[in-house]
Amino acid sequence: MRFDYEGKTRQALVWMPEVDGPYEVVVNLHSFRSEPRRVAHYMKLVEWAKDKPIILVGPDGKTATWNAGECCGKAQQRNYPDTGFLDEVVRRVEATSCTTGRVTVSGLGNGAMMAHRWACESDVPDALLTSGGTLQQEACPRTRPIPVLHYHGDEDTYTSIDGSTGHRPVEHGLSLWRGINGVTGEGTTLSDGELSCQIGAGRAPVAFC
Repeated sequence: MRFDYEGKTRQALVWMPEVDGPYEVVVNLHSFRSEPRRVAHYMKLVEWAKDKPIILVGPDGKTATWNAGECCGKAQQRNYPDTGFLDEVVRRVEATSCTTGRVTVSGLGNGAMMAHRWACESDVPDALLTSGGTLQQEACPRTRPIPVLHYHGDEDTYTSIDGSTGHRPVEHGLSLWRGINGVTGEGTTLSDGELSCQIGAGRAPVAFC
């Protein structure tokens, strides 16, 4: 789809499944200086979604970047209204398809940062699944709980877990989500090989792997 939003031409790719609806909507946000088709195939989402009642949507960040608050690139420098743009993408998908009303947002890198910002500033997302980038702004004004699952590599040298690469640390965003979701205590730790996940239960779970 292609449309004008706030004086700019914006677009998003939409993959329709091979099964009948109603459909859930999964919005996947690409990484820094990438584009939706490449990342959706790299993450194997196109193949995963095609035989499920899921509409996969790949919005395109202006200048191949997302305005995730304090990051990144020209989208942030020019203050593009990306939260409103993503709301409009979902509105247009739901206006033309039989959907359940449930929206999951996933993202990688800069797209993950934008996913966190969108989920904080909009009531549209109902679940959040991200990798390699967390919230890059001070506050998260959302009040409705939302399930959160975040993956982050120990050796990430672009957005380090502890924030030493200049981005906000992973714990900053996760602590805000725990507060919104009413997660208290240390939670449960699950391990599988090199993967270790800390899962906190509340009104909605927050998991960090």
